[in-house]
Amino acid sequence: MIKYSSEAVERALKLSAEEILREARRLCPVRTGRLKNSLTAKGETDRGEVFTDVPYASKVELGTSRQKPNPFLSGAVTASARKVTDIFRKELLKK
Repeated sequence: MIKYSSEAVERALKLSAEEILREARRLCPVRTGRLKNSLTAKGETDRGEVFTDVPYASKVELGTSRQKPNPFLSGAVTASARKVTDIFRKELLKK
């Protein structure tokens, strides 16, 4: 059985969240810049998060009856999948 240190997992989560954040900022539509500038990432011992406190973020991501979806967050996760896998592989397999 392989055991990973909690520090290695936390580091991998933090680096992965930062990678997804970079991609989300790249994909984020910009009208005023408020949404893009509000995107934040953090990695903790049991999860990594990319989030925003802008109330209309879900409307941009998912769309509305008047606006097509612009999936900048879910798109960032998809676009970053390979890099995130590489981050975990590198961090968890360090000797």
